[in-house]
Amino acid sequence: MTWSGWFNHGAPTGGFAGAPSIVSRNNTVCNIYVRGADNALWQKAFWNGAWHDWGRHNDGGVLASEPAPGSMGDNHEHVFVRGTDGNVWSKAWTGSGGWSGWFNHGAPAGGFTGGPSIVSRNNTVCNIYVRGADNAL
Repeated sequence: MTWSGWFNHGAPTGGFAGAPSIVSRNNTVCNIYVRGADNALWQKAFWNGAWHDWGRHNDGGVLASEPAPGSMGDNHEHVFVRGTDGNVWSKAWTGSGGWSGWFNHGAPAGGFTGGPSIVSRNNTVCNIYVRGADNAL
């Protein structure tokens, strides 16, 4: 295997807060997600063999954590975050419908710390994990 050199992806307007998260839903599409300095979700996409500019999701989402993206197949991608209200929120992209709005998943009793983590086990099941305020999973 041969690795390429480093590629500078730049940053969204205003910079970003926290680390990037990356997901690939197939062998031709890769997306980088970050929480922008404006607390919005920002995305940089690779498709058709090229990286494209950073884009802001202008739909009112206000993030209090780094995004946790995942994929449930070639035509389904989702991003989970902790909202400023302390709940887990997500939005999804599908090949047939584009991006959804934000969906509120709530939070465990007593709340949680940090951001969510997710695992997509197949094309119909996605699990959300958080560290509860009581330190339980």
